[in-house]
Amino acid sequence: MRQHSNTRYLSFRKWFSDFSLQNKIQLISIACLITLAGASVLITNILLKSYNNLLLDSVSASLSFANDDITQKLDSSYELSYTLLADSSLQQILTELKTKPGSTETASLYTKINSRLHAYYLEHQKEYISYISLYTDVFDCHTDARKAASLSSKRIEEIMQTARNANGKAVWITDDTIGHGLLLAREIRQYDNLSLTPLGTIILCIDLDKMINSCPMFSEYDSFYYQITDEGDRLIYDSTPSGQEPDKQPIYRHSQAYNGHQLSKRGNHWYLSLTGELYPKGWHYTCLVSYDKIKNTLDSSRLLSFLLLLSCCILIALASRYIIRSFTKHFGILLQKMQHFASSCDTLTNFEPDTRYNYQERKDEIGMLHRQFDQMAEQISDLVESNYTKELLVKEAQLKALEMQINPHFLYNTLESINWRAKAIGASTISLMVESLGNLFRAILSKSNESFTISEEIALVENYLTIQKCRFDDRLVYFIRTDPRLSDALVPKMIIQPLVENAVSHAIEGMRKKCLIEISVQRQHEFLEIIVQNSGSRFEDGLLEKLRNGAVTPKGFGIGLLNIDKRIKLMFGSDYGLFLSNENEMATARIHLPCDHLYKKK
Repeated sequence: MRQHSNTRYLSFRKWFSDFSLQNKIQLISIACLITLAGASVLITNILLKSYNNLLLDSVSASLSFANDDITQKLDSSYELSYTLLADSSLQQILTELKTKPGSTETASLYTKINSRLHAYYLEHQKEYISYISLYTDVFDCHTDARKAASLSSKRIEEIMQTARNANGKAVWITDDTIGHGLLLAREIRQYDNLSLTPLGTIILCIDLDKMINSCPMFSEYDSFYYQITDEGDRLIYDSTPSGQEPDKQPIYRHSQAYNGHQLSKRGNHWYLSLTGELYPKGWHYTCLVSYDKIKNTLDSSRLLSFLLLLSCCILIALASRYIIRSFTKHFGILLQKMQHFASSCDTLTNFEPDTRYNYQERKDEIGMLHRQFDQMAEQISDLVESNYTKELLVKEAQLKALEMQINPHFLYNTLESINWRAKAIGASTISLMVESLGNLFRAILSKSNESFTISEEIALVENYLTIQKCRFDDRLVYFIRTDPRLSDALVPKMIIQPLVENAVSHAIEGMRKKCLIEISVQRQHEFLEIIVQNSGSRFEDGLLEKLRNGAVTPKGFGIGLLNIDKRIKLMFGSDYGLFLSNENEMATARIHLPCDHLYKKK
């Protein structure tokens, strides 16, 4: 990964360095301009967001105040139910009705209860009480019988049962608010002598539409939505206008955060969402007011800022291009001088520059460059005139010397002639050595490939060992074992022969003992392993590391060992290379190569 990044960086540098000076300066100017434009856009967005947040904070504070007002009105309705429960006159009338259900005064009692309920209704009408109903075992009393008739007998019985189960506490009825309003039910019990005898059930109906629409804060907005949900996320109230399909779930579930505020989308319009708790524990409200106007204003401001910034960037780019071209053209003229001088190898007397510019009188850097180049061209012309003939003579002598060097083909032909002559006189050993030497030279001097197959590399080693066998006779014994399946595996050229030569040099030359050399090529898991072992010598501990850091001065074969290790690591990475050790009284050199990259393409 790091090597790939370096390659990309070098490619970019080369691409940039190939640009003309004018294009380089323009590219740098454009980069600075883009940076400045980006900073301007960022600052503009920050300012617009700050302004937007101030507006949103102001709207949120206004909505929060309106919701506090609604909470207070719901709390007043709850308090009204308790006031009705504790009313002593109502308690006395209901107790008399309970004890004398068939009394002739029933009509009179109904009138008193009705009058009392209407008095409370008129007093608390500002809390948006739609009607008050009282249900007893003898009769029902309503402040508005027409509205109360919307409840069926079965529904009334369910509400009364819910109130009885609450043991005198007020209960909000939230499961059927659409069309019937929000209901608050409480069972009235006799508190004289703490008998707690049920006397009746009071039901208050609250008109949520009037309660919410009467808030002065909501009247400031062209479009708003309001929802109330109970502790079970059941929808109690939804202000969706008629003709539009109401949401099937609470709005806050599909709202999204924006700079600390919640935004919700309904249809093609965006709304600011404010969510909080209402008085009954567990109730939540969600209020939406139109965000489109604010959003459109911000979008228009962004577009206008972008257009202004784009116009400024275009003007600056055109102006910078004109200014850059006004001085880079002088470098173009200087380049023309150089090209003319390089092509003619003569002075600049024949060069005809633009007559509008006189660089001899300019005092800036451009004038200095032109004058210095003119002076340098004159000096070079003098040097060429005085030394050119001498240089030609020297080069000609060098070429003739190169032509006299031995041609590789001449060497091959000479060795073939010796081989033929040795065979003719019956000198088989000389013939074998000459033939092996010719094959060895041919492989070493070949420039066609940078890699050999295992079979080619082993053939080269066998030619070398054949020559050494003729030289040392029985003192040299060698064995070569290779896996036939690896014959076509590609390896770097000349990595085995130097190891064998190193073994011959250290184990046989200057000694009288026999030397055993074993060469094996095999596959070990994910890498190919080449092992060269020899008796009669040992590797110094940590020899390669000492050669690398200079603790041991590399000479002769030490340089060859380092060369093999460096070549492998450059080609395949640091996990592969040459490893030296001593095993079973034999000096052992191991080469590890990756298997995945070593096979010829068929």
